[in-house]
Amino acid sequence: NKKRGVLIVLIVMSLFLINFASADVFLIQQPKDVYNYGDNLEVLLGSDGGEGWVNIDLVCSQGFKTLYFQYLYGETEIPITLPLTSKFLKDLTGECYLSMTFEDQVKKSSTFLITNRINVDVKFNRVDFFTNENITFAGSASKANKQPVTGSAKITISQIDLESIVPVENGKFSGYIIFPENTKAGDYNMDVFVYESKNDQITNFDNKTFSLSVLQMPTSLEINSPDNVNPGSEIDISSILYDQSHDSMDGFSVALNVFDVNNQNIKNILLKTGEVSKLILPKNALYGYWNITAESEKIKTNKVFYVKENKEAEFVISNNTLIIRNVGNVPYDKFIKISIGNTTKIQSLNISTASSLLLELSAPDGVYDVEVNDGDVKSNARVALTGNVIDIRSPYEGAGVLGIINKGFFAWIFVFIILGLFIFISIRKVYNKKAVLFFDGSLPKKKESDKGGVVKLSSSDSIGKSSGGKT
Repeated sequence: NKKRGVLIVLIVMSLFLINFASADVFLIQQPKDVYNYGDNLEVLLGSDGGEGWVNIDLVCSQGFKTLYFQYLYGETEIPITLPLTSKFLKDLTGECYLSMTFEDQVKKSSTFLITNRINVDVKFNRVDFFTNENITFAGSASKANKQPVTGSAKITISQIDLESIVPVENGKFSGYIIFPENTKAGDYNMDVFVYESKNDQITNFDNKTFSLSVLQMPTSLEINSPDNVNPGSEIDISSILYDQSHDSMDGFSVALNVFDVNNQNIKNILLKTGEVSKLILPKNALYGYWNITAESEKIKTNKVFYVKENKEAEFVISNNTLIIRNVGNVPYDKFIKISIGNTTKIQSLNISTASSLLLELSAPDGVYDVEVNDGDVKSNARVALTGNVIDIRSPYEGAGVLGIINKGFFAWIFVFIILGLFIFISIRKVYNKKAVLFFDGSLPKKKESDKGGVVKLSSSDSIGKSSGGKT
């Protein structure tokens, strides 16, 4: 009886397992490991022929989406294809699996990845460059499912509103960009956005950011100096080297040359851009337009500045002598006031450039306060003077009105004396030669027909007599 009972139990259990197995569904073909947006998810649903409702859901961390809902009655292999579009997925990405429900039984597929990411790699010919250089780039792009990308690559530099779009074919793309000439030097971020699209909707994409540097390129040189200069003053001279965006470039060597109105090189200066050099113009610097030239980084420039007229004299009182020196750059034609004690005299002067005037001061014997003033320059001294009356005169004879004699005047007198002596000696030599030629020491014979008057000699007669020949 016991054996019989065990047999009955085994038969009942076998029937139960057969009924359960007959109600089973399963995946004959499991999903792939990775899917990108736009791919087709294809699986093969298997059944033992049982009947019932089958529900298949796509389950991801963000939620789930029903893929298949059908009543089965006898099918054994059912292919299921689902396009993984962004419209269907509604941003479902990441680790996912298929959940199958049949006759209150739930089964899960293997996990797989759904992503819209692309792997992008870009190489540049250089990462630091001048604005007049082309930046070439070449890149590759593949999807997470290892398939090459066919789409577009958009190159963007937002700081300067630069954008370029190139095609991506079979996972490859290339191109070049040119920065505007006036682009400011510095670091820039270049965004490379690679994407695929379908029905005007982006399916897969990736964005990479690369850092590029724009270098300073010298474009212009400027000289800083006053436009108008007073002789005898100190001026600052400097130069500024500018790059493509008009930013200064300090520390570069620059050669400066200063030329006067006659284009004579007055000073050569070597310094760095941004540095300042001092230039002192003498009081007698030629007035007019001067020129400064500068050269740095193969860029040349110049600037003109005007040296003003300087009418200035220097007064020196020594014992009984007043020396007036023209230290300016134009003739000194001014009125001066000379005070000796309580007596004041006004003198009108006209002294050429680089010349001096010497005046003797006299007064009844005594010590006097002497002051000379032209309204701009004043000099005074306490000196001992002698004489009968207070007077101001030139120590030279024939000095002219008010004794205004300068060195140039005496120089011309000397020249005229030398020239006169030369002319006198030359004329005398010529006269002596003629005397020798026409007169041999003997008097000519008076012709009978001549009764008086001037005796004329012919050159032939003179030459003949002097040579001993006959006429």
